[in-house]
Order: sequence, then C-alpha cells, then structure tokens
Amino acid sequence: MNNIQNKFLSDHTSLSDNEYKIIFNLKLNNVFLYHVRISLEDKSINPNNLIKLLLPYCKYDEHLLIFSLCLRNGGNPNLYINFNDKKIHIIVYIYLLYNKNEDESIRNTMILLLIFSGSDYNLDSGFNSSCINYLNGIRVPHILSKKNIDH
Repeated sequence: MNNIQNKFLSDHTSLSDNEYKIIFNLKLNNVFLYHVRISLEDKSINPNNLIKLLLPYCKYDEHLLIFSLCLRNGGNPNLYINFNDKKIHIIVYIYLLYNKNEDESIRNTMILLLIFSGSDYNLDSGFNSSCINYLNGIRVPHILSKKNIDH
C-alpha cells in the first residue's frame, strides 16, 4: 500500500478530496479492501460519505465492492448528492456521471445494487420529477423499466 492508503487506514477523516481521488484511481489491494470493510462495519467510516467520495472514480470491480459494502453497512440507497447547485437523487447522479458507452457496465451494476438495496426510482430526481421521468425526459437510455428489473 502507498502512503495515502496508509493514511486512509489510520485517519481517513483527515484526507482531502484530492487524496481520495488518488486512492480511488489506484488499483486497490485486498488488505486495503479488508480495512475498508472493517471500518464500515465498526462505523468508523460513514458509508454515505464514502459513497459520495467514491462515485466520481468508480471504474474497477474493487470500487463496486466498496460501493456494495457501503450499501450493506447502512449506506442510503436514496441518497441525494450535490450536483451543479442542486441536490439530486443518486440514480440520476450516476446516469449523468456515467453517460459514455464504456461506462455502461459499471453504471448498470451500481444502479442494480441500489435497486436491490431498496432505492426508489419513483422518488424526486431533484429536477421536479421522478428519477425515471427525468431520465426519460432528457432521453437518457436506462435500465429502470419494470421489464428490465423484474427479469
């Protein structure tokens, strides 16, 4: 592990956003992932804060593991995140953030993890309509149709 990962493990509250960016742009090893899991389980890391910090950098399976651990340990599947001076639902945030074809697998996995954790895409998107209606209105291809989720 590098120095920033060691700092995360010893005192993650003192890390800057830039240091989180460095951590999440690295390949994460099993020892680091183990310590993240323990920190989430013993509540020394707030899972909602970790989700907010992690989301802009999700690109590896290890990131999805951390995302799912956050949800498993109390992370809010209906979290609202600051985006361009608005608070928007996490589902809409993920679709706006991961809008390229190469992001599709990561994006869809995160959306399904949220839905399986109880996320409600009928809640307000943050743009005065439900998440699903907002995404339909801006013509963002999504997997939120009932047909896709039930099968």
